[in-house]
Amino acid sequence: MEHQQIRRLQDEAIPKLLWRFSLPAIIGTFFNSLYNIVDRIFIGQGVGADGLAAATVAFPIMMMIMAVGMLIGFGSNALISIHLGEKNKEAAQKILNQAVFLFVAFSGVFMILGNVFLTPLLRIFGAGETILPLARDYTSIIIWGVLANIFSFGVNNFIRGEGNPRIAMVTLIVGALLNMVLDPLFIFVFHLGMRGAAWATVLAQAVSAFWVLAYYLRGTSILKLRLGEMRFSAKLTKKVAAIGSPMFVMNAANVFILMFVNQGLSKYGGDLAIAAMGVIFTVHMVNFMPIIGLSQGVQPIIGYNYGARNFSRVRETLILAVNTTTLWGCFATALIFLFPRLTFLPFSHGNEELIRLGSHAIPITLSQFPFIGLMVITGNYF
Repeated sequence: MEHQQIRRLQDEAIPKLLWRFSLPAIIGTFFNSLYNIVDRIFIGQGVGADGLAAATVAFPIMMMIMAVGMLIGFGSNALISIHLGEKNKEAAQKILNQAVFLFVAFSGVFMILGNVFLTPLLRIFGAGETILPLARDYTSIIIWGVLANIFSFGVNNFIRGEGNPRIAMVTLIVGALLNMVLDPLFIFVFHLGMRGAAWATVLAQAVSAFWVLAYYLRGTSILKLRLGEMRFSAKLTKKVAAIGSPMFVMNAANVFILMFVNQGLSKYGGDLAIAAMGVIFTVHMVNFMPIIGLSQGVQPIIGYNYGARNFSRVRETLILAVNTTTLWGCFATALIFLFPRLTFLPFSHGNEELIRLGSHAIPITLSQFPFIGLMVITGNYF
């Protein structure tokens, strides 16, 4: 007998189904974005503008991790949803197990290469002599925690893909709340500075990863993790890469954008300008994550109904998702234009120059935000 969550994907009204799947995903991704927000708030208060600048030049490396995570996670999840719609559970399970293999393999390679080339990477991303030691302290720990990062975010998609959006949401919330507790403890009580912020992030993500793993090991999931099926398949990997490439390309492009922006800021504005842009990137991610969350919520609905050849439901879901994300983009942009100064107050620790610089830059930088929802939803759809 089919699981109730699978039956919903084929029968429930699209607006209600989109709400059911997307709201937990939006809440989950918002809490996931709190890692960056909370880190930067406590770094700004406990380390200062140099700490914010150091976290900013480390951010492209974190974007590289996210880009590969989305390549594997979004591509695999779309295939899982399609195969479940086709009633082909065995094929969906092969995709799940190969995705876990790819996550582990990428994490191992990234941990080695990331630490070997850490200093030159940070210099490329705009780190000068003042902030380089702080950036190295922070990023070296983040790199060692890449498996927890990518596992908690990537495999979490598959829980949503098989129709359990609430469980997927809880796994992200647990980690984010723990990070909010550990950040002030490590920075202000144990006086660990940038290393404390990094350890708080890694430990919180490790708890989320364990939570995701427990879901599959309890035996209640539709799909099962099987060690013997965790292997590389060139054919499956090609399919995953083809479907996950839009999100990968978008995030990989952002890495290069951040590299050139940080280098320009370092040359013409110094570390304070890098710190200001770091806050802007954080605000962008806060507003961007609901769009990613809705996109994640849409994916199993579109994938399942595409696999079931129910194209009218696919079309209805697409149109509703595009309209919703566009409205959100307009609302978020309006708030930024109306209250630019308020955006910087939690991060500034009374640094008036940082507030002035950032308040001028943020409306310009995020002026095209209303169009991002259309790009993300349609890219994911195709």
